[in-house]
Amino acid sequence: MVANFIRQALRGDPITVHGDGKQTRCFTYIEDAVAGTLLAGEVKEALGEAFNVGSTSETSILDLAKMVKRLARPKSPIEFLTYEAYYGEGFEDTRRRVPSVEKAKRLLGFTPRVDLETGLKKTIAWCREHYTH
Repeated sequence: MVANFIRQALRGDPITVHGDGKQTRCFTYIEDAVAGTLLAGEVKEALGEAFNVGSTSETSILDLAKMVKRLARPKSPIEFLTYEAYYGEGFEDTRRRVPSVEKAKRLLGFTPRVDLETGLKKTIAWCREHYTH
């Protein structure tokens, strides 16, 4: 979703939000995900355990689209697309996704360090350099 929004914005295309955009997700910057994964492989107490290494900071999809628009291409419009138009009849989206990260915090000492806006700025800069329009 993040990559798609950024790609659309950098092309100057409409940023397409599925549904009403009120569904929420928690986004984790890749550096944080890698750091948490490495900790899971290095901490003795983590052996044989599974972890959610992520953020619990919820952001609506519409707010994400607005942030990408502001940071990447302010003139890109945000357009709403029904689930049916994109996925077909019968698709149901999860309204809220928040990982349980207590175990990662307790056993690994993991907490994400990069907030969403900072991570988006870094990702947009990378995309500008590597994507062909």
